[in-house]
Amino acid sequence: MFVLNGNQEKVLLALRRCGLSQYEGRVLFTLQMTGESTAWNLSRKSGVPQSKIYGVIYKMLDKRMVGVSDGNPLTVKALPLEKHLDRYQKRVQKQIQKDRRYLGRIIKNLRPCFKPYDRYVRIFAPRYNGR
Repeated sequence: MFVLNGNQEKVLLALRRCGLSQYEGRVLFTLQMTGESTAWNLSRKSGVPQSKIYGVIYKMLDKRMVGVSDGNPLTVKALPLEKHLDRYQKRVQKQIQKDRRYLGRIIKNLRPCFKPYDRYVRIFAPRYNGR
């Protein structure tokens, strides 16, 4: 039996950084190692509960990370990891550009209003936890 001794957490962390849930990371890595698998075998090899495996597979299918063959039993095949990583990188870069424009606009518009009152103004309201 092959187990990622000591590296399991590192692999899953790297996949989580790429925008995957823990179960999606387990399924994707397992498929990258095995090539293709039935849903039952995928559940067994990845450690994703059988009750969750179909939901994870269909969510990954929506994200275009896996291919599914019709039939009984359902067979799942990994699509190239590079394609997913490229799409994720583009999505993150696009979001960073949006955030940069938004923050630049906010600072540009609010800075002149803030300067005369900087002694009296709180930028962020304090957060009170509990009581």
